[in-house]
Amino acid sequence: APTGRWTSYNYDDSLWREVLPRQLPSLQMITLYLRRSFHLSRLSELSVLNVRMCYVGGAVVYLNGVTVARFLLDSHFDASTPGESNANGRCSVFHVVLATSGARDGANTLAVEMHRPETTSLASPRQLFMRPGLRFCGMAEETYVFSPPSCKMIQGRL
Repeated sequence: APTGRWTSYNYDDSLWREVLPRQLPSLQMITLYLRRSFHLSRLSELSVLNVRMCYVGGAVVYLNGVTVARFLLDSHFDASTPGESNANGRCSVFHVVLATSGARDGANTLAVEMHRPETTSLASPRQLFMRPGLRFCGMAEETYVFSPPSCKMIQGRL
C-alpha cells in the first residue's frame, strides 16, 4: 500500500505515474491505487457529488481522505484482500454529501482502491464519472469525467 495519507488532497503524488485508464496494465498484485485531483468552486452552492463508477472486483472510494463508498469488499480489508468476483464488471452510483465528507473549496482529491477478484487479473476501473449536483440535488452544474482523462497510479505497484 502507499505510504502516508495517500487519500488526502495534500498528499505529494509527484512520484506517481499519470496514466489513461486504457493504459492500466493487468495486475499481478491484488490492489491498484488511483488518485485524481479536481477543483470545486462555490462549494457553498453545492450539496452533493454524484458519482458513477464501473469496475471489476471490489472498490473503496475516498474524498480528501474520508471514506465515501465501499463496494464488494469485506469491511475488514487490507492491501491483500481480494474483491468479490464479478467477472463482467459492475456499475455503482452513489452520492457524497459534500458538507460531511471533507469536501473543500479549491483542490480536492478522489482516491480509489481497486481490489481485483482472485479469479482475474483485471482490477482497473472501466469508468469513473463525478458530477457535483447543485443544492437539493438539482441539475448538474459541471461534470468531471475521470475516463478518458488521466489519473495518477502509484509507481511500481503493478
